[in-house]
Amino acid sequence: MLEYFIPGYLFIRILSFLISYKTSDNIVIVSVIISYILNCVLYPIIHFILLWTHIPIEHIITNNTRCFFVSVFAIILAIGLAKIYELKFINRILSIFSYKSINNSVWRDYIDFDKGDLLYITCQNGNTYVGFLDYLEENGLDSWFVLKRYSVSEKNDIELSATNIYPNARLFVNLKNVERIELFNPNDRNIKEQT
Repeated sequence: MLEYFIPGYLFIRILSFLISYKTSDNIVIVSVIISYILNCVLYPIIHFILLWTHIPIEHIITNNTRCFFVSVFAIILAIGLAKIYELKFINRILSIFSYKSINNSVWRDYIDFDKGDLLYITCQNGNTYVGFLDYLEENGLDSWFVLKRYSVSEKNDIELSATNIYPNARLFVNLKNVERIELFNPNDRNIKEQT
C-alpha cells in the first residue's frame, strides 16, 4: 500500500518546498491520487523495459521496488517541474492568462536570484543599507534579506563598509524594520560604474 502514498507525498513536499507553496490540508488524498497516476504511467514502462531485456518480471517487480522506482521518478519530476516553474518565460506566459503573478511572493517576480540584485534599503530608524542580494528568507513580516558587498549609512551620516576589510562579510536585515526597498538591475551600466 505504500506505493500508493509515498511517491505522491514526496512529490508534493519537494515541489511545494522548491516553489515556496503551502500545501493543502488534504495532502493524504492528493498524495494517493498523484501516486496512483504515477504508478499507472510508470508501471507499463517498467514492465516493457523488463520484457525487452528478457528479465523475469516476477523476480524484479515487487511492491517495494515499484515504490522505489516511482518515488525516484516523483522526486525527479518535482525538481524538473520546479525548474520549469521558475523560468521567467513560463511565468510571463502564465501571467498573460491569469492577469496576475503565479508566485506567492512579489520578490520572486522581480529579484534576480542568480545574479543578485542591488538593493537600497531604508529602515525606520533612518539607516540605509546598499548591497547586492545574496539570500532571502521568506516568512511574512519576519523575512530576512542577506546582503553582500554592502555599505551602511547611518542616520547621522556615518558610512560604514565592512566589505573593504572582510570581502566575504554579509549583512542581515529584517523586513519588519524596513520602511522602503529600492531594487536596481545589476546589468545597468550606471550602477556598475557607481559600485
